[in-house]
Amino acid sequence: GGLGSDDLSFDLAGAQAVFASKLVGIDNPVSIIGLKLAGADAGNYALASSGGQTTASISPRPLTLTGVGAADRVYDGSTSATLVAGSPTLQGLITGDAVSVDLSQATARFLDRHAGVAKPVSVSGATLAGGDAGNYELTQTVPAGATISPRTISTAALVVDDRVYDGSTRATLSGGSLQGTIAGDTVALDLAAGEARFADRNVGTGKPVSLTGLKLTGADAGNYALASPSGQATASILARPLQLQFLGLDKVYDGSTAAQVDPTDDRVPGDQLTIDYTAAFVDRHAGAARPIRVDAIALRGADAANYSAPSTGSASATIAVRTT
Repeated sequence: GGLGSDDLSFDLAGAQAVFASKLVGIDNPVSIIGLKLAGADAGNYALASSGGQTTASISPRPLTLTGVGAADRVYDGSTSATLVAGSPTLQGLITGDAVSVDLSQATARFLDRHAGVAKPVSVSGATLAGGDAGNYELTQTVPAGATISPRTISTAALVVDDRVYDGSTRATLSGGSLQGTIAGDTVALDLAAGEARFADRNVGTGKPVSLTGLKLTGADAGNYALASPSGQATASILARPLQLQFLGLDKVYDGSTAAQVDPTDDRVPGDQLTIDYTAAFVDRHAGAARPIRVDAIALRGADAANYSAPSTGSASATIAVRTT
């Protein structure tokens, strides 16, 4: 109501604005008291009333929920989690307001399915309850982390290759399966990582083989732990076919077919092996490169059982003409 040219305004320094209710709402009535005039021409005017009315909105106060999370569990290939309430705390709550959190419909999920420590968990479905709940909104939930432990699995059907005797106890793991894995996961035995050993070096069938240092491989290997890095299997050590060569020794004609040969072979160095045989020229006559037949070849000695040998062989030598 002041004249347009006068210097006149409200002095809001001492004024107060009070909502009619503390509750959240749009266009809530607001009472203003303690209004005064200010400006060079303020003394020329008097307010009809030191109060007034207007409207404004009260928005819900955001709250952050802490103190909830998930229980630790063993890897099962899913992101499922069991909610653990712990000590729920609503951060941002006005002291004295009646607000609590309702977790009856809340659920928790890990952000991924893999094993790990203090893994993030998402919590959804939490709601507010209490007489003042309408004045707040739950805008954030900060859950505690939880652990997914590796799933313990065991080995089965370990396969070790049969091999030919070579004087050592070495063995080769060539296959095996796992018990307790989750369908669809990519995990297998690392066949190259383990060490396989026969109980002894000698030829035999169904011989015990010990396996140590077994490990897992595959995209999902980190989600599992072997119950034991060792195992047992059986395999055979087969007799080594002994490669025999006979060098015939020359002689002077003596009217007989008697012959002498010098044998060589490919035995494992250090093995104790003796070769028995008989040798005879095919006839008694003088001549160069006369054929020799080697028969009744047999092996004896401490390591003879680790080898096989042909029953016959051959050589040649010269029967020189006898000078008379």
